[in-house]
Amino acid sequence: MKMQQWFKTWEWAVLFCVVVAIVVYAKTVSISEWPLATGGFLCVVAVLLFGLLLDMKTLRVRKGILIIGLGVITSMVYKFGVAEYVKCALELTHASGTCKVDVPPSVFITANTIDTVVLLLSIACGGVGGSILAAHGDVTATDAKSAPPANPGDIHTLLESIDSKLDRHNAKLNLVCAGAFGVLLLVIVRVFS
Repeated sequence: MKMQQWFKTWEWAVLFCVVVAIVVYAKTVSISEWPLATGGFLCVVAVLLFGLLLDMKTLRVRKGILIIGLGVITSMVYKFGVAEYVKCALELTHASGTCKVDVPPSVFITANTIDTVVLLLSIACGGVGGSILAAHGDVTATDAKSAPPANPGDIHTLLESIDSKLDRHNAKLNLVCAGAFGVLLLVIVRVFS
């Protein structure tokens, strides 16, 4: 499959911008000095890449593995890079009293919000990627039973109903993502202002 078919033109542009942003950010910002900004940046990049991979036109196995890989890489970068520098804020949630550093409420809220978003992204990537791989596995299974042919009119009605429901769910998901991104952005702005 040719690379031009994987993404639409605007998706290639977004992917290019994300890669450039990662390189520029990695060269200019110290994670130890700006761990919360790095965590927010990681969440935004992971959400953008998740959307791009989900829309990518490629084989199911490749898509499933890439989405699962995104979840693993996001989680690893967060745990080994960002979480290490905000562990006192995170320990207040999990093991109160173990860290002797005073953590301002804004840092506590931001650190835990980023931690939750990374966890959500990891679960989403594992679920979606695993489902895509399971669909491929089901198609290639030797014991799969074929369904009896259905009336084409029934299938058309069913497909229209599914398409309508997917459109509604997509709109709701976009609203939730936009809201989560807005809240994360406000928290980061609040922390650094």
